[in-house]
Amino acid sequence: MIDIIINSIVYGLLVLLIGYLGFRNILLRRKIQEAITDKLQANVNANIIRSEYTRALQEVENMKLEKSDDFVKFLSDSRDWAFEYIEDAQEKISEFDKQIQEIAEWNRTYGSVVGDTPHSSKIEEINLAYDKIRSLLPENKTPNN
Repeated sequence: MIDIIINSIVYGLLVLLIGYLGFRNILLRRKIQEAITDKLQANVNANIIRSEYTRALQEVENMKLEKSDDFVKFLSDSRDWAFEYIEDAQEKISEFDKQIQEIAEWNRTYGSVVGDTPHSSKIEEINLAYDKIRSLLPENKTPNN
């Protein structure tokens, strides 16, 4: 009978031990599953942060390009405006040259024949200024060239 009691106690302890170990196994599996879930979530978060960082860097790069594009556009517009201004100034100087050239040539040729007049020195200054203005024109813009 003692054998039966000892066997019953041993079997009871074995059943309790198996139950305890099964329960611990379930708890351990849950902890491992939570750890795996946390690790996967950390990887997902790291990928999201990495992609957001890459997007932010791309956005900064795009803003720099837009600023440099704006600067290049400004330079291009300024250059275009300068060329238009130069062409317009040359056309107006050329028109002025066409209108004044005959008068200046006549004055150089025949003005000194008349003798000194009160305006002779001023006309000579005008002729010098006219020559300076005419020198601003390229060779193909002067009327008689």
